[in-house]
Amino acid sequence: MPTGALVDLDVPQGVDLPAWAVPAEPVVARAALRSLVAAVLRSAGVRASDATLSSDVLVLADARGHPSHGVSRLRQYVRLVESGSVSGQPTPRVISRRAALELWDADHAMGP
Repeated sequence: MPTGALVDLDVPQGVDLPAWAVPAEPVVARAALRSLVAAVLRSAGVRASDATLSSDVLVLADARGHPSHGVSRLRQYVRLVESGSVSGQPTPRVISRRAALELWDADHAMGP
């Protein structure tokens, strides 16, 4: 994995993607797509680190053949942040701790 990368964006060798996941259109470089998605999220008010992580996850979903969980969700995420349903600047905190369990309040953070 490249230095500084949060998520391995490579599709494992030998994985057969379903026909619907093979692009008929020109392919966009992952790095460019990740940058674009992160910039859109940041412009909506998402913290830079959360925007980067979320863009990595969305692009990874597309790269691995799951477009329903990929960049197509970007518009929905932006609307949720702009409406206040999802916090662009959350402050997650631990509510309680037990021997093998922690309960967190994610403060309406983005899913990824």
